[in-house]
Amino acid sequence: MQDSRKADTHDQLASKAVSWHDRLIMNAFAELEQVLNPSEPIFTVEGAWRLVNMPANPERISRMEELGGKVGEGTLNSAERSEYEALIHSSKLMSVLRLKAGAFLQNLKVA
Repeated sequence: MQDSRKADTHDQLASKAVSWHDRLIMNAFAELEQVLNPSEPIFTVEGAWRLVNMPANPERISRMEELGGKVGEGTLNSAERSEYEALIHSSKLMSVLRLKAGAFLQNLKVA
């Protein structure tokens, strides 16, 4: 019975940590959204073009796929989970940056 309570407590703490972590990431993306307002650009034309046309990193993609497979199998250890989450968050960040850079370039064509 005590082991069951420990497991429940651990699961509850893990759930709270994930929830806190998700909120932190969402707040960071909300702040990034405000900073990268296309009507008040912080990009240069060259920097935006380089960002939009930056090729994907095949080693990074391969590692994400490998870790994602382990997630599906339930065999991911805590260090790998941290690495996987960091890869996911940085990929989301790069996606947002690329979209904003693309919007910046598109706005230049319209103007």
